Amino acid sequence: MFEDKISVVIPVYNVAPYLQKCIESVRKQTYTNLEIILINDGSTDESGAICDKYKLLDDRIIVIHQKNAGQAVARNKGIDRASGEWIAFLDSDDWIEPEMYQSLIDIAISNEADISCCLSRNCTLENVPEVNDNGNIIIYNSDDMIRGLFLSKIKFEVWDKIWKRDLISDVRFIKAQIGEEVYFDRILFLRAKKMACIQRTYHNYLCSRPGNTNASFKQARLCIFRELDYLAMDMKKRKRYDIANMVMCCSMDFAVDMYVNAYQAKQDKKVLNEIEKSFENNYKQCRNKCEGRHFKKKRLAYIFHWNRLLCTWIILLKRKVNNIAISKGSIL
Repeated sequence: MFEDKISVVIPVYNVAPYLQKCIESVRKQTYTNLEIILINDGSTDESGAICDKYKLLDDRIIVIHQKNAGQAVARNKGIDRASGEWIAFLDSDDWIEPEMYQSLIDIAISNEADISCCLSRNCTLENVPEVNDNGNIIIYNSDDMIRGLFLSKIKFEVWDKIWKRDLISDVRFIKAQIGEEVYFDRILFLRAKKMACIQRTYHNYLCSRPGNTNASFKQARLCIFRELDYLAMDMKKRKRYDIANMVMCCSMDFAVDMYVNAYQAKQDKKVLNEIEKSFENNYKQCRNKCEGRHFKKKRLAYIFHWNRLLCTWIILLKRKVNNIAISKGSIL
């Protein structure tokens, strides 16, 4: 029986302590018709040598060595090299459960979906939380996918999904953009007809390590506001004003958090002004239309609108109190 091939694209950069666990989790998949593409993005540790070692152990593995150009370029190189009918992405410090790709290909094909996805959990090497999944399968159309992103039902990530190669077509990640998944997801969710999601946790996200790009404020993250603005406009063109409002409310949530992080990181006034401008543009359009789960910080947004510094102090104080509570074994 013919089986579709899944090309698994794994950018690799200075992850020698974690890389073997990642690669082994893919090699041990119950779905074996895989092409495993390791892109060594100019690593200066032993990561490149580990990739070459595994190439000799498994003829499904392809290794590409390139000068350091960033994750987006590495992922694009993997897409260009991929020969599978489906494409998956995996970060080289994460790992997956053995049934992940079998489950995702099964629900994608049986439901004639362009994308399929599963659940993910935040882990450390010492602690992998227990989960209680129901295994239900949920089908989304294109508008539902966008709505699901802002109801926390779908992640703005690429590594918990498989994507039909024909759907991706000419879409590529944007070079040097932090959070490049937002652009990639936005384009493909609008293009896709159907997504199938299984309520099983198959992906394990290593939530903190030295060198992780989520460790501190980075100005390049501001690109997320442009992507959310485009997404809101796309929803307005479809006359889905309810979803457009959800997107704008989410953008305000991001802006408040990002402003506090930028303030704490002593960013210059130009950066703070850019965040303020994005917040105010959305606040004026939908401040009275943001209800429910997609606007999680409504009261803080009102405070932020009138007094940036007061809102910043409130959030920093709340974070401090929560950190104390966590250290004592309870979360407020």
